[in-house]
Amino acid sequence: MSRFLTSPLLASLLAVGGLPALADQWSGTYFGFYYGSDIGNNLGSNLVGIQAGYNFGTGAGLIVGAEADLGKAVNAAGGLFSLAGRIGFAATDAVMVYGDAGFGRTTGGTNFIQAGFGAEFDVNSTFGVRAGVDWLNPTNSPATTATVMKLGGVVSF
Repeated sequence: MSRFLTSPLLASLLAVGGLPALADQWSGTYFGFYYGSDIGNNLGSNLVGIQAGYNFGTGAGLIVGAEADLGKAVNAAGGLFSLAGRIGFAATDAVMVYGDAGFGRTTGGTNFIQAGFGAEFDVNSTFGVRAGVDWLNPTNSPATTATVMKLGGVVSF
């Protein structure tokens, strides 16, 4: 890590304020939609859903935020709701990588813990695409963890 902290590139970006500006670009409210593929079929169906959240750029390229997710099963009854905290890094002015963790509940009454990672890619100043993976681990049965690969769009304000 010390090699990263002493790199000439990082020193240059910090000297001219490049990384804080990248983080600021990702700040604000956003809404999105997604299609989620249930790898292993542990949920019994793929998902379609919506997301809403807020990001705050803290400087040095770091982004923190929170997100709500409402998903509906495609081929079965039911769905889920989750709340998660996010922490990310503005890799460039058009790419942010992030991790998230939170909790949720299915319409069937099962509580779960969520963890995941992903990346967002700006198409223009208000629209972007996002890809990620979430692991949903029911609190009453850790052996039935679902892995959901998501692909969607994001509109930011």
